[in-house]
Amino acid sequence: ISINFASKTKFCVTPLNNWLVIFVIGTILLLAGLYISIKIINIFLNGDIGAARNVRILLLLLIPLVGGYFVYTSLQSALVLKINYDKDKAKRFSLRDINRENKIKEFKLYMREKLSYKFITR
Repeated sequence: ISINFASKTKFCVTPLNNWLVIFVIGTILLLAGLYISIKIINIFLNGDIGAARNVRILLLLLIPLVGGYFVYTSLQSALVLKINYDKDKAKRFSLRDINRENKIKEFKLYMREKLSYKFITR
């Protein structure tokens, strides 16, 4: 990634803003997937399954797994480094590893020291 660091470039550490959307989508997928899974289990128990439908049914069972993953990732406390540059362009970089090691304060101090007037904390 190449970013032109002009005088208008700003750096900011912010929490991930779209976690609620991801959580809602994940919850919908999880609930729909559980409903479909229960229906599929009933089909298996009744013995109404053909060999050709096995693959499609297994793919449908992935829906609750994807929903569960969405819910899990939305509940993680995600901080990102947002770099605003070239008027309306922005890039976001995950700070998950720094947050996991409890070094966010040190990171913010380092960024403030190196970028002083360009670094914004929220």
